Amino acid sequence: MAIKADQVWLAGKDADTLIPMSQLQVDDCIRVRTGSVIPVDGQITEGEAYINEASMTGEPLAVMKSAGSSVFAGTVVEEGSVVIKVRKLSSDTKISKIIELIDNSENLKAGVQSNAERLADSIVPVPYSFLGFALTLLLTRNVTKAVSVLMVDYSCAIKLSTPIAVISAIKETADSDVTVKGGKYLEEYALADSIVFDKTGTLTNAEPMLEKVIALCNYSEEDTLKIAACLEEHFPHSVARAIVKGAADRNIDHAEEHAEVQYIVAHGISTILHGKRAIIGSRHFVCEDEGIEITEEQQAEIDEKSGACSVVYLAVGDKLTGALCISDPPRPEAEQAVKQLKEAGITNIVMLTGDSTKVAEITAQKLGISDFRAQVLPEDKHRNVE
Repeated sequence: MAIKADQVWLAGKDADTLIPMSQLQVDDCIRVRTGSVIPVDGQITEGEAYINEASMTGEPLAVMKSAGSSVFAGTVVEEGSVVIKVRKLSSDTKISKIIELIDNSENLKAGVQSNAERLADSIVPVPYSFLGFALTLLLTRNVTKAVSVLMVDYSCAIKLSTPIAVISAIKETADSDVTVKGGKYLEEYALADSIVFDKTGTLTNAEPMLEKVIALCNYSEEDTLKIAACLEEHFPHSVARAIVKGAADRNIDHAEEHAEVQYIVAHGISTILHGKRAIIGSRHFVCEDEGIEITEEQQAEIDEKSGACSVVYLAVGDKLTGALCISDPPRPEAEQAVKQLKEAGITNIVMLTGDSTKVAEITAQKLGISDFRAQVLPEDKHRNVE
């Protein structure tokens, strides 16, 4: 999670200057391009880009950000280029606070370990060890055996056995791919009646996939997906990969039949297909920027069929011809895991996510989770857990 940027591009009027991260000041403006990690918290002053905020909000799909939007360290510019005015340096960013939070939690001992140490310490000053030495000498007449009582009294066993038991238990959980942040939590877990899950990457795979194709205007689902994959295969962002993979999974051949593709950063794609203009992208791009009419009936059908999915719109020849529904579905084993937890006596299962309320609600319903919180930032997740 730590930001490993040693240098940044300081944005200037005529040219950008590469400077060491240590020289960066609050209110400086830096330029971040496609594929780069944003190293500071700040506000976009120029440009627009799709930014992957999975490390901060858990949302699997990149979000379009433009001038005036806030951005956070640790997030990634998937497409585009932006100038960011620095609000907080790397030592004071949200992601640094998260790292600090995890660091602090690792230092907490189990209560039983502290109790054992206090018990052992209370035994040593009093004359029990010396009494044991005298009795052993009296009964055995062997000085070596008597001295061994002083060297290894039973308080040592108390002190040693408890941390070894805790470490062994943590190792065993690690072998089962479970991370325990210290003995204190392992001990408290025996009393737990609640479990809090993050959604993206925990209950889901955090890998967008094509869930559904909605065909309109006499186009078939196969034709809609073929055209969409044909356009999207030129660009390596997560939604494009989901559409191309969806076509491959359905054995749809999408050999190029279009002219040169024009890509509008953070908006969509346009080209000429069989003499007609073809565009694919967000509703804002297709409807507002390109002037494609979407009727109330078409929008109602898309809203009904898309559910919790993100929607990519496709238009050919100035008419909306289809929509592609992109989702981040639950892991196949997630529903069974939730069911087994309930059977094991966990009465309260909660899901936290940075995703929208609609997406969170449908995911929770699929998994049998009754309590969820949506659009939650990492520090708010911590507050919910507390």
